[in-house]
Amino acid sequence: MKGYIFKRFVAAAIAAMPVFFVSSCKENPVPPLPEIELGRENMEFGFEGGSDTVTLYVNRDWQAVTDADWIAIDPPQGSNDGRVTVTVLENAAGDSRSTSVMFRTLAVYTTLSVSQAANPDGIPSLFYGNDFDAELAVETDDRWPYLDQTECWKNETGAGADSVEYYFSGMSARSNTSSNGNYSDYDGSGNNNLFFSTNPYFVVGNIKLHPRQQAYTLSFGTERYVYSEKDNTFRPEEFPVMISPDGENWVEVEYTFASGTYLNGRWDLASAPFTLPEGTETLWIRFAPTISSAHRLDDLSLKAGGDGPVIDWSKGTSITIPGRTE
Repeated sequence: MKGYIFKRFVAAAIAAMPVFFVSSCKENPVPPLPEIELGRENMEFGFEGGSDTVTLYVNRDWQAVTDADWIAIDPPQGSNDGRVTVTVLENAAGDSRSTSVMFRTLAVYTTLSVSQAANPDGIPSLFYGNDFDAELAVETDDRWPYLDQTECWKNETGAGADSVEYYFSGMSARSNTSSNGNYSDYDGSGNNNLFFSTNPYFVVGNIKLHPRQQAYTLSFGTERYVYSEKDNTFRPEEFPVMISPDGENWVEVEYTFASGTYLNGRWDLASAPFTLPEGTETLWIRFAPTISSAHRLDDLSLKAGGDGPVIDWSKGTSITIPGRTE
């Protein structure tokens, strides 16, 4: 009897073994890889602000992140697919603005670009800017191109730059001795700069101004270097800077350097704040060194703001720009 019971037990155990083997070897389902995607890549808003929605396709928990304080995301986090509302505040400034919103899981992310137009009644911060880096200047047969031979230096931007005019002589575009190299004391844009060679001058004209803005700051990077001279300390009297409301009547402006001193053969950033009389609609800027082949220019800008002296146009000097026609 005991033997019979034992045999029955062994037979049952053997019969159960395949079931155990099959069940123990069954693979667990593999979860899908994390994925996240947006139904669109960008949003554009008018200066008035407003709201818009975007579809988020995601198979994990997610959250939205942005550094901009003029954007709200609803909801800011969630799980799986859904619609997200982006709300933008009114832009009171005269500058357009843009930012990005990152939607992320623990493993993957995607971004939404958000831009907003400038307020036409606002005052822009930048009226003219030029780093002269539209394309890299190239030396050919040991010669750098003069400004009338290339447009690689025309990289102007700013609210007042649409109708800007240029007049120059003895000026070339160069990409050596850059403003962000070892011989620079400011974080310049590098690449191209303008070189003043023989009897040079460079004029930026017809920069449109805002009728409610009188205070401005002109800034530019420059250096003085003459190979044959041991002392290349910058001398402002050799590098006069003048401004004009019409390209005919010119007033010299004083400038100071970020370093607080005059450097020897090194780039530095100069700034000249001034206040214009009411009714000044356009501004012209003139650089005309008194010596040849000594100076360079980079990162020229005219921005709103500053606490400079009031310019008196009645005390200006009449200077004719060669080649200019009314």
